[in-house]
Formats: sequence, C-alpha cells, structure tokens
Amino acid sequence: VEEALTPDLIKITAVANVLQASVPNVVLDYQLTEGDVALTIDNKGLDVNGIAKVNGAPVQLVWREEFDSKAPVAARYKLTADLDDGMRRAIGYPTEPYVSGLTPGHIEIEVKKDRSALLDADFDLTQAVMAVEQIDWQKPAGAPAQLKFKLAIAPNLPVRMESAVFN
Repeated sequence: VEEALTPDLIKITAVANVLQASVPNVVLDYQLTEGDVALTIDNKGLDVNGIAKVNGAPVQLVWREEFDSKAPVAARYKLTADLDDGMRRAIGYPTEPYVSGLTPGHIEIEVKKDRSALLDADFDLTQAVMAVEQIDWQKPAGAPAQLKFKLAIAPNLPVRMESAVFN
C-alpha cells in the first residue's frame, strides 16, 4: 500500500546546547545576549532554558515558542534575576530615588499571536531601601516588602496596569 507523505507524518526533534547566543528584539524590543542555553525544538515548538543577559542584565531564562498557528499564545517567557539599580536601568525601569538596592524576583511574559502581551511580575523588596519623600515615607533595607503587578501590553497602545499589590 502506497501512502502520500504529508507534513503531519514527519516528526522532527533536535536538542542542542548553545553558547553565547544572541537574539535581537527577543521580546518587547529587549536584546538577549551571552546566552548559554539548552535548546529543544520539535514540530510543536521551541524550548530554551539557561542563563543569558537581557539588555545587559543577567537572568535565568525559560522560553517556550509555539509553532501551531492556532495556539492562542505564541510564546511564554520566564525571567528570574537579582536586579540591582544598574540592571533596572539597563532594562528600562530605573527606580531611583524611590527604590535602590537588590530586588530579586521574576517576570513572566505571555505573548499572544496578535503580539499583545501580559506581563506578570513578583519582586522581593526586603533587601532594598525605599523612600517616597513627598509623603515622608521610608523602608530600610531588611524590612520585609514585596511587589506584585500585572501589565497588559499591546502594539501602539499605552501599557495598562491590570493589578498591583505592595506589602
């Protein structure tokens, strides 16, 4: 019995370790450089896990890219980092004079097929010094604090804050 070979009958899987990877505009116009990652690719998508720099800030990276055009989510990213003042400036979020010092945390980004994105962030601010001079408020380093927020991002539209919790 002879059968026609169709693309859905072909199964591909590849695994590789990639050193010093760079991806310009990887997500939301951020640059990924110096990536030392494990890469797995198959018919369904691409998985990347490892360490890299995003706009110069070192991060632990987990990235899933979906190849199915019908999937509601095109890509998911999870970035984990211990951000200091310079790293926050490098990724476009300077926080001085309100927050200074180390802020470990993670950011998860879900990019939809229409290139809109949801960003979910969680940062431990315990090691940071915080101050809002206008209301005479301060938090010394060592005092527990946490910031969680969600942003909705769409091409050519202002960023919309979905939620924010500081405690």
